[in-house]
Amino acid sequence: MQQQQGHPLLNRWFESSVPNLHFVGASANYNFGPLCRFVVGARVAAQQVAKHAAMVA
Repeated sequence: MQQQQGHPLLNRWFESSVPNLHFVGASANYNFGPLCRFVVGARVAAQQVAKHAAMVA
């Protein structure tokens, strides 16, 4: 898995370099900022992961 400074590198779908392995919450902080660490950022992460899951299904 691709990393930078010990954090997974994520694409816009919160997906790592390992296909279908998504990181949200504190793990997404490095790529998407500290807002993702809190409940307020959960909606955006959930929407992106759900959109990606629908595309690959």
